[in-house]
Amino acid sequence: MCETCYHTIVRRLIYPAIVVFVASCTARNADGCSESDITMAREAGRRDAMTAVEASPGSYARDSSIIAIRIRHDRLRRQGYPSAAEAYSQSAESVLVNHRII
Repeated sequence: MCETCYHTIVRRLIYPAIVVFVASCTARNADGCSESDITMAREAGRRDAMTAVEASPGSYARDSSIIAIRIRHDRLRRQGYPSAAEAYSQSAESVLVNHRII
């Protein structure tokens, strides 16, 4: 077999098979969220909560930031990702409680 044929077989058949195998071995929750999905949800919760913290107390910006957190939590839950929704809202709540917003 020529070297070019070998590289073509490796690129077209073996690499995709390895990617599929590795992806299938990734640990997931019952709702399909991986640990990296949960980590990203926590980071997004902290980031969104910090938006509310940085806004002036009693301002429209702070109120709408808090409402946006609730909307995102509900959207994640409706889309079938309750574990990511809980991670997101718990992270946001922790930041808001620590800064005495709620």
